[in-house]
Amino acid sequence: MKPSLELTYDYLGTTPNVAAVDLLSETFRTAGPRARRLSILALMRRDSEGAFEELVGLWDDMKPSERQLLGDHGHKFGMFVANQVSTGSGPEAARAVDIAAHLSLHETLPELIRIAESSSDPGLQSRSLHAVLQMAWLLGADARNNQDRPLIRRRGLERLAISVRSVDFHHRDELVDAFLNTVAWSDSMLHAMLDANGKSAETLTRRLRHSANHGVIDLLAGWVSKSRIPDPVLPVMQLRDDSAFRNAVLRHVGPTPSQRTLRQLEHLQSMVAFRSAEDLFAKTESELHAALLYVVHRLDTDPQIVRAIAIQAIEMGDDDAVRAASMVLRQMGPLPIAILKPEANQIAHSMDSDAAYEAVFDVLLWRQIQLLDFPCEHVQVTIRQSLANLSVNAFLEPDSSLQFADLANFAPVLRLIDPQLQQFVIDGLKHPIIDVRCRAVEAAAALGLIDSLLDTLRQIYAQDHLSVRIRIAAFLQHSLGNEARAWRSELKNASSGPVRDAARLGTDRLQEVYSR
Repeated sequence: MKPSLELTYDYLGTTPNVAAVDLLSETFRTAGPRARRLSILALMRRDSEGAFEELVGLWDDMKPSERQLLGDHGHKFGMFVANQVSTGSGPEAARAVDIAAHLSLHETLPELIRIAESSSDPGLQSRSLHAVLQMAWLLGADARNNQDRPLIRRRGLERLAISVRSVDFHHRDELVDAFLNTVAWSDSMLHAMLDANGKSAETLTRRLRHSANHGVIDLLAGWVSKSRIPDPVLPVMQLRDDSAFRNAVLRHVGPTPSQRTLRQLEHLQSMVAFRSAEDLFAKTESELHAALLYVVHRLDTDPQIVRAIAIQAIEMGDDDAVRAASMVLRQMGPLPIAILKPEANQIAHSMDSDAAYEAVFDVLLWRQIQLLDFPCEHVQVTIRQSLANLSVNAFLEPDSSLQFADLANFAPVLRLIDPQLQQFVIDGLKHPIIDVRCRAVEAAAALGLIDSLLDTLRQIYAQDHLSVRIRIAAFLQHSLGNEARAWRSELKNASSGPVRDAARLGTDRLQEVYSR
């Protein structure tokens, strides 16, 4: 059973006696918080122009929580406020506009647009523009989040489309922004206006290019994840360069972009907003780092810059960014030896000097080597794949561009990358292809492994092809141990033949052995 006070207000909200309106109004002004609330609800329940007029008059005295009670208004109250907007003047009209904006009274939208276009009162015009933009943003946001109110939104769009076409008369770009706030990406009205390539398309693309309105920016950026970017919009996306647009694009890409989004990024090819990619990581919020990696990778960005950003993302350790960086590095494939070789030489030459050694801490290869100990096996595998061309296995390939001198120069770096490299050399010495076995002998010499693999080399020498035996004899000159040197002396004094010549001439004149 309801308390007696609520029963009293139920009666005042339904009695046909119009004096109840004055009583409720007076109660609101003089009673406590509970009675004020019940008075507002009773006036709304009466659903009459007299009650609505009192509510509008009480608006300025209402607290924010009390104003929210009017949120469950009926269509009739919305039309009453719309009439107040249309016929009122001065403070009365301003109050009606504020109510319309606060409660999102869509019934008032046509009148608010009319005032925004042509009112001679600057203050009222400004209030109306604000109200239109606020309602447009709410309608559009709901539509873009699959909570569309199609009938209400379409009525607003049809009226705002008129404002777009007549912008040269009212000069209110805010109303163009309101239209762009209200639309969703698939709206036929929007596509028709853009595809017409007339004045309306020019007006819309101009605002898409320059507007600072968040709803407009969201619309423009959101096309990155849609199946089709309208032709007039594509150059706008490529040329717009502000941080608000860039961040909006990253939010639409997200930490796990769809294949459609990735294809659209490739279709865009380049975007000015992401042109200085090497500086963007530090300027971008951490939750957007993963998206940034996908974007710069798919756009026409220098691979070295993409690599640097990916390494930095892994170093930062954010889960989404680490996953994105690993995926990007895998898709990039092994780094070309032309990039890795100078970095490897720089690191190797610095190891004898503390000052020079500290200078390599920023070298990308050095930073990747440190990530081989990253506490995630997936990252370790990715880094090893990225550095695959800087390895013993890469040297063993018959068509490898790596030379003996290269391997010897950055041998210390190879040991950092793979502590098990000796086993790779042993595997190469047992490979079924002769050329690979010959390269494995070179690798053993370049990496200073002749002495530690001497027994293995003796076994191979005793059984293998002449070409391999020649290589062993020649590359013994790079040994440091007495036993290996003694074996070389023995080969030098052997009966005439290519093996003896190789042992005597060494690697520098190995070609002479084969030409004899």
